[in-house]
Amino acid sequence: MSWVKYAMKLNILSAFYGFAFFAVVELLVNTYRLQRLLGLDTDRYNQVMTWVHFGGFFLVTGIAYATARYWMQGRKSLLWSTLLWFPYAALFIYGVASFWPITDPGDKPGPGAGIIMLGMTVLYPVYLLFVNGIAVLGRSIAAESHT
Repeated sequence: MSWVKYAMKLNILSAFYGFAFFAVVELLVNTYRLQRLLGLDTDRYNQVMTWVHFGGFFLVTGIAYATARYWMQGRKSLLWSTLLWFPYAALFIYGVASFWPITDPGDKPGPGAGIIMLGMTVLYPVYLLFVNGIAVLGRSIAAESHT
């Protein structure tokens, strides 16, 4: 595979990682707005979002592992995606903040949202490193067993 094709795949995977982070952040920050738009009370909204987050976690982990192992061929340079996701996430977040600004003061996120997002920003690369590392190791172990 040429390096241009691989770089394109790496950027597509990094954009997927950035979009996954963006989705979680937007669900966290826009809690009150989504509650109002969906017509759900706080308890019901929290129940629904708990299931959405759990389902999304397992779905993203499965897609990330499969993509990293098979589409990216388990190369070690795949580990660059643990850093490349950040510009894409920032771009997605900026885009939504620009096109869908908070106009109602009641829709502003709670006071703890910032510290939670900071923790997510620190831990997300660790999660990606784990998923990509397992994919790289799984691919190299499978390649050694076939020789």
